[in-house]
Amino acid sequence: APPGENAEGPPGEGDGPPPGEGGPVGEGPEQGPGDGPEGGPDGERLVSEEEVRERELEAVKERESEREIAEEEFNRAIEEGADPREAAYRAERAVRDSKVEKKTKSLGDAIKEVGSAEAALERQLQTEVSQYEDISIIRESAFRNLNDAFYNPEGENFKVIVGESVREGKVGEGAFRDALIKGGNINDAFTAAFKANIAAGEDFISANLFVQGFDPGLEASARINEQVNEIRVETQFAIGTISTFTEQIFATAGNDSLIGSPGTNANTTFISIQGKSLGGVDKIDGGAGTDELRLQNLSDILLIATAPSPLLSGNFILEYSDQSGSITGTITTINIDQAFAVAADGTSQRIATDRLIAGATSMNIVGTSGNDTLNLAGDGTSAADVTRGSLSYDVDAANAIGAIVFGQGGNDTITTAGTNANVVSAGDGDDVINLGVGSHLIEGDAGDDTIVLAAETSLFSLGGRIAVPQFATNMSGGTNSSVGSGGGDTLQIGNSSTSTNQTFTAQANDGGSSATIVGMEILNFFKSGTIFKAFAQTFLQFSSITGESGVTGVELVGTNGTLNLSAINIGSAVSTLSAVRTSGSGGGVSVFDGSDANGRTLVGTTNNDTLSGFGGNDIFQMGGGRDTLSGGDGNDTFQIAAASDITNGIDLSGGAGTDTLLLTSTSISSLVFPSGFVSFATLESFDLSGGSASGVSVTMTGNDLQAIPQFVADGTTDALNVFTDSFDTRGLTFNGIEQINLTETISSNPDNPGTFQRLEINGSTSFTGLDVISGTVDTSSNPDDEVEVSGDRDFSGITFTNMNELDLADGSGVRQTIGANSSTSLGLTEIDDFTGGSGSTTDRFDYKSNLVSGNGTSVSASSDFTLTEINSGARATNVISSNATGVIDFETTVNTNNLGIDITNSTLSEITTAAEALLESTNSSTNLTGSSAQVTQGNANTDSLLIFYDNDEDAVIIRYQEGSTSEADFSGELSVVAIFDNPGSVSTFDNANII
Repeated sequence: APPGENAEGPPGEGDGPPPGEGGPVGEGPEQGPGDGPEGGPDGERLVSEEEVRERELEAVKERESEREIAEEEFNRAIEEGADPREAAYRAERAVRDSKVEKKTKSLGDAIKEVGSAEAALERQLQTEVSQYEDISIIRESAFRNLNDAFYNPEGENFKVIVGESVREGKVGEGAFRDALIKGGNINDAFTAAFKANIAAGEDFISANLFVQGFDPGLEASARINEQVNEIRVETQFAIGTISTFTEQIFATAGNDSLIGSPGTNANTTFISIQGKSLGGVDKIDGGAGTDELRLQNLSDILLIATAPSPLLSGNFILEYSDQSGSITGTITTINIDQAFAVAADGTSQRIATDRLIAGATSMNIVGTSGNDTLNLAGDGTSAADVTRGSLSYDVDAANAIGAIVFGQGGNDTITTAGTNANVVSAGDGDDVINLGVGSHLIEGDAGDDTIVLAAETSLFSLGGRIAVPQFATNMSGGTNSSVGSGGGDTLQIGNSSTSTNQTFTAQANDGGSSATIVGMEILNFFKSGTIFKAFAQTFLQFSSITGESGVTGVELVGTNGTLNLSAINIGSAVSTLSAVRTSGSGGGVSVFDGSDANGRTLVGTTNNDTLSGFGGNDIFQMGGGRDTLSGGDGNDTFQIAAASDITNGIDLSGGAGTDTLLLTSTSISSLVFPSGFVSFATLESFDLSGGSASGVSVTMTGNDLQAIPQFVADGTTDALNVFTDSFDTRGLTFNGIEQINLTETISSNPDNPGTFQRLEINGSTSFTGLDVISGTVDTSSNPDDEVEVSGDRDFSGITFTNMNELDLADGSGVRQTIGANSSTSLGLTEIDDFTGGSGSTTDRFDYKSNLVSGNGTSVSASSDFTLTEINSGARATNVISSNATGVIDFETTVNTNNLGIDITNSTLSEITTAAEALLESTNSSTNLTGSSAQVTQGNANTDSLLIFYDNDEDAVIIRYQEGSTSEADFSGELSVVAIFDNPGSVSTFDNANII
């Protein structure tokens, strides 16, 4: 699906009231006293009753259009069998969809016009929001445009969105954008990006744009959320209010009794200005219409409002006092629908009175233009917590529901109360806002502000985010001038009272409340072991993620399937990165680390994940599925904690550094990597030593295995099973791998119904601890696999099973030496392309074990052996018993049927049986003695090598071991050491060939 709104629900909406429940909202910051453009020196713009009637007429026309749409859909639903309730719902949705469609088109046109999706959306938000529902409709239209752009990647809007998402310094992303600008299609753009990344040194996995964290859909959705949510935070508490009035009535400094004009269209604002007219005992009756009490130019003052009970049955009472007690008074109101508080610096808050709770109290405290400390935290007693002059307020009182705080200028420290509704406008300056338990509306305003969360309940309430339905904290850091130089607003997670290892869930798609966090540049952690969970779009707004000195073990979790920090500066405090999806939503997660040099742990799921580390010595915990893993710079470790981690495949790019695929569970005894679903672009080592103590069996294609330069095991029956393809080990290192098994069968590779496989070895191949090389048989039960060797190779201690050939690949012009010892078991494996003779380029068979000649002479393997050649003139009964070299070459058997078998087409038993028969033969015409006597056995404990040939000039080296008592019978004393398929150049071995 195209990017855009996350499939699990649009993140970042927080828990504001649903659309459609409010009337007009405020229109941004209000003017301070004396700045009113119309309607008097200190007022807002007034409208005439005629203008009110004109607006009402426009509203009527709009409502009539909506009524027609709703009626049509309602009737259609009834005709389709819906009940009236469902039909009414469909009618409501039809009206909303109509509005969204209009906004979607106008926004799409605006994007084309201005060439910027961000600018076009900002224009709509600033000019087309007249009520709270408009914000939601504009947001939905923005996401529809985003989805439309990705469904039509050849369109202009897609190019605009991609252009705004490209990150500086990312060569692949720049190439992608440039290809689109030049008129290329989406495939051209991806091709250009891939080539640019390859040219920049990336491998074929890490060159993928999406592995590098390129996600224009996520970037665009984050920008939409931030722009929309900034407006939401500004206007949320103004739901159900108006901002234009037909009448202004100003209070005086005395005791006033003020009454608004009659009539439903008479909307009156009653204005009292601190320092001018705020004071005395006033009574205000708004009358009909929508009326407002406006308190202006507030500074260093406390106001306490008490709502009647029932809410609409009596008078609202407002008490106030400044710090000195020189400005005090009471205002009693009736028929007042909204209140509007404006600080001396112009920060303001408008609120409908019906949002208050019957019998409840709330306060509005306003600081000064200097550095204030405004502490609204309760002490848990009935004592006063906030005092100005003779007026005090107990935030712990049962009927205390919240506060509105204006910090104004200066670097203020504001601490909210442990209540459920706190509104903070910090004002200019670098302010610190400490959030207590509760749901808050926070505007940092200008300056580099710090918002501190002591606990997760600082975002919700004492009951937590899931316990009960509730509003969540909505916060905006406000504007900054220092972002480019590393400054900005900071969201601090934890303080000195916070315990280590605490979890803060700001947002999640799990049925609980989600906070809104916008306009923040720095995420800072105060305590070690903190876990912070939020939507991917929220993380994207941060330019830096830091920790206090000594803080470690911080974990970040993206709660809508993605955590993309690839463009963020991240400090060493952060150690673990992960992402989750809603249970049952399916699909893997995407986790992208920053590019810093700090190593972190990236955690996957059981589905197909993408985990990218970029810089540092990272640890990857894959968890299952076919994961795409990219380590980037540093020495990275890719952990396999269970066999199921890789059963669906793996695509791995270690990147620069020494990277290791590592087993971490002793319960793993077998790993099967599926054919066609495995890619190793850059990986230095596969370490099996953390697996089962009894050994680990790894099954993989030869092509995939040969992409790994080094294999490490603990030397306890660890095996590599090459279930298809040949295995080229040239340049590879094997340390502690006991078995290499070529296991292809007729059915194991659908692309190759044969069973032939080749193990390729050269001088750069390093084996330590290898015991077994095995193959399989063909449909005729014959071995058909081979080992191909370039250069010299020692096979001491290695057993060959079901291997057809050991092929010397360097040819007759290059000398090769093949080593073996008394523990080597080549079985029926034929040494092929062995060049015999005395020349310098002929090949050599190097037997590494000491011998005992027939006459009892010990022959050390530290020096080359001497070959005793027995030709027709040297035949005798004592050719063994008198031999002192330990190696006897029975040349008389070559090109004859004396041995009685075809060596290369015989079994081991047939070969030793034939050799025994020839040694014991008394037929002087064909035997080894030339007389009617058999060969005399060697002395006790003889351990010598005997060489025989057949009629095809094939050769076999047989080890003869006499028992502790010398006896004439050779039965049970012979074993095959090596079989040679027609050694080339000469018909028999030369002394130079056996050393």
